[in-house]
Amino acid sequence: MKKRIILPLIALMMLVLSMAACADSMYADKDTVKVYKEKSTDSKVLKKLKGGQAVQAGELEDNNKWVSIMLEDVDQGYGYVRVEDMSFTMPSQYCKHDWSGWTVYTQPTCTENGMEVRDCSICGVGEGKDIPALGHDFGDWTVERQATCTQEGLKSSTCKRCGAIQAVDIPKADHKYGDWSITRQPTCTAEGERTRKCSVCGQTETQTIEKLPHDFGSWTVLTEATCTAEGAQEHTCKTCGFKETATIAKLPHSFEVKILEASTDHSSGVSASVCKVCGYSEEPVTFDPEGTVRRGDRTDASREIQQLLADQGYLSEGGVDGVFGGGTEAALMEFQKDQGLTADGIAWPQTIKRLRHDFGPWSVLVPETRLTPGERVRVCKDCNYEQHETFTLTPYMERGQRGEDVRTAQQMLAAAGFDAGSADGIYGQRFDDAFTALSSESGIEFEAGKVYPAHFDALVSKFIASASDEQWKGAGSSETPVNLILTVTATDAVDVIVPVEEAATEAADEAEVATEAAEEAEAATEAAEEAEATTEADEEAEPETKTIQKTTYSWTLTNMGSEPCRFAALLLSFGEDPDFKAGSLVMALDGTVMEPNCGNVVSGTFTASSDWGEAPAAFSALGTVEGSGEMWLSNAEIF
Repeated sequence: MKKRIILPLIALMMLVLSMAACADSMYADKDTVKVYKEKSTDSKVLKKLKGGQAVQAGELEDNNKWVSIMLEDVDQGYGYVRVEDMSFTMPSQYCKHDWSGWTVYTQPTCTENGMEVRDCSICGVGEGKDIPALGHDFGDWTVERQATCTQEGLKSSTCKRCGAIQAVDIPKADHKYGDWSITRQPTCTAEGERTRKCSVCGQTETQTIEKLPHDFGSWTVLTEATCTAEGAQEHTCKTCGFKETATIAKLPHSFEVKILEASTDHSSGVSASVCKVCGYSEEPVTFDPEGTVRRGDRTDASREIQQLLADQGYLSEGGVDGVFGGGTEAALMEFQKDQGLTADGIAWPQTIKRLRHDFGPWSVLVPETRLTPGERVRVCKDCNYEQHETFTLTPYMERGQRGEDVRTAQQMLAAAGFDAGSADGIYGQRFDDAFTALSSESGIEFEAGKVYPAHFDALVSKFIASASDEQWKGAGSSETPVNLILTVTATDAVDVIVPVEEAATEAADEAEVATEAAEEAEAATEAAEEAEATTEADEEAEPETKTIQKTTYSWTLTNMGSEPCRFAALLLSFGEDPDFKAGSLVMALDGTVMEPNCGNVVSGTFTASSDWGEAPAAFSALGTVEGSGEMWLSNAEIF
């Protein structure tokens, strides 16, 4: 800690004496010192001095109350300040000290701090700071008194600097006991004792030896245990004859499961566990027949039940998740209700058997057309359940679709006189509006947003009919700039059985075909119900049927000419000498550019029905030339 050094009184006295004489410099001893024109505080203030500012001083006047100082910046060249506001040395509070080095004033000892000081060469003020005490420097320990097992010892050490002494006790030493000696042997009825003695002081230590355990013989059963009562047993100590008894735990029941009420394929049974010895019966429990699936189950069987329900239209495909929950239960109850079963939502073996119908072959009720889907039915051999299924017809195009096929259709609609908008290849509202107008003019129903094959049939017919004589070029050849070569191969033929009434009413107009087919399907269904009702009386009373053949064809198309064109349609007609410009049906629409000189190959497959015409089927491809609008036919392939 730094300490200020107080100036001796004699120094202060010398300062006052020096002020009585003419001095050289004086210093402002306050933050602000006023310089007056006269030796009066009422006179004009010439300027103000800042604390610690030095000035040239003259004689002391008026009993050492005032002193004149030299001023260069006032007219008269001097002014007066009060002596009490000035100092002949730099006041320490304003001094930027110039300290000397530290000098030891008092040396430290082991227990007391020393001091070192320094002073400022400008203002003469001094300060000091402590030098920490050195602390004792004790030497080695000297044993003054050895410790024993009955008395503490003593050791001391001396400081090498000041001679101070410190003393510390030495703990007592441990007794030096000999071996234990048994003074009384333990038994199973009394404790024993042992002692040992210290060889130094003779002190004796005594300890107790625990009793010995009884030496029991084998257990003797006093009372046998049963499944209703505990038993008892005892054994005897061979040494002292002490007898100890213990209980024998009850025996477990010897259970067997007894069926109180048998389960069936549509209900639970009841069983109970009964003890064969005492007849004790646990609470009866219900049990399901093997294979039963209930709400809460998460098994492969649960997933199978859901899939069977979905297959028969009672549950959505999204509900097939393997978790038998409320939705599955509700769907199963609906199925059970339709089957005349107890609608409890439990998949009993009886219910599962009904779900797993043993169906016969499919029978076609309504064949599909190029505008409408077909319908077929199959019957379960066990319960006569009829499963109806619709053949979903996939649209050629749907709203929002983009591509060359849409662009080609837009171009064909425009050529046929229908406003389909710009040929941008995007199926939008104007595309729908154009097909709506085309379908209305052709007598075909049209569902906005979906273009089916029959709509293309009508489009191609309009498109071909709209071609001028200049555009229609007929079949190409090796001499023409466009020469389309078509190859068609029949790859697969399937026989389909349909009622005679339906097969006989097919007509070229697809809209009429669809309407009549729907009416005849209803009639055929009623006929089938009547036939089923009279099966026992006349098993041969079945609806008359007809077999038609559906053939799958593979085709390829190349352009052997020198000019490119765009593949517009694959056409179907009938007869040995088909006229593809009238009454043709479209089988495929592509829009692919056919490069010249066999630059690329277009290929695909399609299916044709034998009841679409009695004459041989003829196929040909149609291509258009962009810019000129020319239409070229390929060769005709006849089957």
